[in-house]
This record gives sequence, C-alpha cells and structure tokens, in this order.
Amino acid sequence: MQYSIATAISTILLASTLTSAAAVPKAPTTINIQIKTGSGDASTQDQITVGSLQTTQSTKLPLGSGVNAQVVDSGFTCQVFSDAKGTKKLGPTFTDDNQNPASFTDASDGEVDSDISAAVPLGSICCAPTAQFQALCGKLGSGSGAASGINNSGSSKAAGSDAFSVRIQINGLSELATQGEIVADGKRHALTAPLIGEGATSIQINEAPKGTSVQCDAFDKAGKKLGAFAVGKDASFSPNGVTIETIACKSA
Repeated sequence: MQYSIATAISTILLASTLTSAAAVPKAPTTINIQIKTGSGDASTQDQITVGSLQTTQSTKLPLGSGVNAQVVDSGFTCQVFSDAKGTKKLGPTFTDDNQNPASFTDASDGEVDSDISAAVPLGSICCAPTAQFQALCGKLGSGSGAASGINNSGSSKAAGSDAFSVRIQINGLSELATQGEIVADGKRHALTAPLIGEGATSIQINEAPKGTSVQCDAFDKAGKKLGAFAVGKDASFSPNGVTIETIACKSA
C-alpha cells in the first residue's frame, strides 16, 4: 500500500500530538495537609480531595480537631471551617509555608508544651490549586477575607450594620476548646455549634476587629450572669464547670 506525502505528514503530526499529550502531567486530585493535634508537638497528615468542600462526615476524614495546619504539597491553598457546611471560616487560609501555619486558636502554638485541651474541632475543609482557590473555595463561608467585610484580625462586620463579630473560645471539662462567632450588638445570643457551653471552666475572646474595645458577658439558662470577659481578660468559672446558655457582647 502506498502513502501520499500528505498522509505521511498527517501521521507524523498525529504521533507528535499524542506524544506531547502523554507528556503533560495530570493534576493531582488529592493533596496532603499536616495538622498539629495540640498534644505536645504531635501532628497528623490527612489526604484531602481538591476542588470542593470536604467534610469530616461525608469523607470520613480523620481531621478531628487541631491547633494549626499547613499544606504538605506545594502550589495549593486550603481553608478550614468550623462547621460541616463550610459556612464559618476557622483561621486564615494556609499553604505549604511551614514557618507560618494557619492557627485555629491562640491557646496553643503547637509546640512541645502544647496541651490537647487547646485543640479546636474542625468541621470541613476546602483545598484547591492556589491559582484557582478563589474560584473554587473563595466564596465559601464567612469570618475572614475582604469579600465578607473582614479586617485582618479575622473577625467580621455584620452585613448592612455597624455591628461586628468576635470569635469566642470556651474551655471546658471535656478537655476540648470550642470556638464560634458572636455578634457584638449587645443582645444575648444562644450558643450554636461548634460552641459548647456545657462544663465550661473559662471563656475568652480570641479575635476582635482592630481598634475596637469589646465587653462580653456569659449567662446561664436562668439569665444569671456567670462572668464578664474582654480582649486580654478571660473569665474563669467553677473548677467543676458551668453551663453557658447565652453570650452578649458590645462595644465598650
């Protein structure tokens, strides 16, 4: 069988195209992140599917809880959320910068003297190639980022009002610190997940907008004030723990 010159050229070009296509590396579908568990400097590595929100419930990720995190694989950015639906950001975004991992609490820096009681529950996570992070994960949640009216401290202003949110941390008998946001509008707000009010031994403000002075009060079910706290001034309760039902915060 004879081939024309045109047929030969087409065959060569097709072979060249297939070879070039085969040489293009496939983008990874999963990456590894490292989480400091809060128990001394112990850490765990979890494999995360990139490009969409991953929850501990749906993917059975062993995320559990931790005090900070960083990406093991370069070229990717991640954001952790305190809830499973990815509505409340927990800490800033993070990459493979091991000098500045994303911190979820100021109660522990993840060093050898860290205590497991400082660990914060992690509800979900979204990771993506850094160049695509904003498009794939950037619109999820609130709590940090300019799109939500957030300042650099990570606490947000409520949309359409002068009220802002502060991040509260409750330490309890369960040896687990929980965090959540409370709007500083002077009203009492019932605790919602991931904040846990039962068995509370102390409470503190972890984040507040820069330049603001905030005063908060914790109340029990009967509306009795359990204690007042502010930035840099924690409130301690009975060593046996108390049950916090509501929290009210306002500008001082």
